Amino acid sequence: MASESYLTLEQLNKKRPYRRLVVRLTRKWEARNLNKNNELIGINFLLLDQKENTIQGSVHPSLIEKFGDGLREGAIIEICNFNLQDCNKNYKISDHKFQIRLTDRSTIACVEQQLPQIPPEKFRFRNYEEFAQLKDSTYDLYDVIGYIKNMEKTDVRSKTTPVLRRVILTLLLESGIEIQVTLWAEQAELFEDKYRA
Repeated sequence: MASESYLTLEQLNKKRPYRRLVVRLTRKWEARNLNKNNELIGINFLLLDQKENTIQGSVHPSLIEKFGDGLREGAIIEICNFNLQDCNKNYKISDHKFQIRLTDRSTIACVEQQLPQIPPEKFRFRNYEEFAQLKDSTYDLYDVIGYIKNMEKTDVRSKTTPVLRRVILTLLLESGIEIQVTLWAEQAELFEDKYRA
């Protein structure tokens, strides 16, 4: 089917009852509540369209089994019949004002043909001043390029949570400024594995 029959992310609005997208799933990760024994509260993902717009999305834990196999990082997928919600201002990884929520009615299918052309990644470069403006904001950044100057590993525990691995990195940016990055739980363990390799 021609790419014109699909909506782009900038065309999304709450007034359209039937929605159909073809997008690339660039990132996928588990969402967990650290205050409730690391309870799984869903899967989050980031989508990219042919115009290089992004939108975040989520799947409720009860629907993970239904959609888990279809949500593969790097895959181009067709998503139909999803809900649109206002973006959660406390957890924002895209500039889009909405986020996608998959429901029982939603369907996902891999798109085998290479139309529309969707890049594998979208890169946004920020200098230190732009990083500083985002300090203590609710905007989540997930890609940073820098030299690893120092790494500290600790295990954190409390009365309500099991032992969680924490890795604190000191990154040296190209400008010579250092920033700290904190990784938790599975992300911390994944990073350690890659760092050792």
